[in-house]
Amino acid sequence: MQRFAIYHKSKRFHPTTNQVFYAFNVVAISIWIVLEKIIKTEKFSRILGFAVAISWLVALLAMLIGKLKSPPLRGKLDGFISFNNDNITVEKEVFNLSDIKIIKITNDDYYGKNKYLGRGNFNASYSNGVDNELLIELNTSKVKLYNFEIYNSADFQKIKSELIAYYLQDKLEFSILTYLLGLEKTGEISDFKDYCKRTAAKSGLNQ
Repeated sequence: MQRFAIYHKSKRFHPTTNQVFYAFNVVAISIWIVLEKIIKTEKFSRILGFAVAISWLVALLAMLIGKLKSPPLRGKLDGFISFNNDNITVEKEVFNLSDIKIIKITNDDYYGKNKYLGRGNFNASYSNGVDNELLIELNTSKVKLYNFEIYNSADFQKIKSELIAYYLQDKLEFSILTYLLGLEKTGEISDFKDYCKRTAAKSGLNQ
């Protein structure tokens, strides 16, 4: 059985490399403006310039390390999510498919993925794989939202039959299903839809 570890985000503030770097430089530049433009002294200009240069080197080093090693997990992994044909189990709570109105899942992240962060971003790009979400909306309109870890990029292929079961019972949109399974080409999506129709016919479901 394929299970996914639940990620519980920490409520404590954990500064990122970006936050530390840019906050430090804003403070340093503000001090420089006050000293040189208001107090009219250049006594500490060299020291401030040196400190800013060092901060750039440290930030660049942190960025390089962040491409090879995952950053500290700002939270904890505790409990598991299991996707079954007739229910979804989250820790000890069981959500029967008959009690679920809609399921939404994102699986964009996995352990070791290198994300493109853009210019001026010094945060680690090597991912912990915890930026994935499961949203369950119950028939009572109550919404449950969970973050979870994907360790291997192909892990969702292992629950393909369960995901199809959710789609066939109108709990998961077809566009989300194809996205979760990594289907992008028009031809393969069309073939997959035909496969789902055949599966539905065998199961006595209408699609």
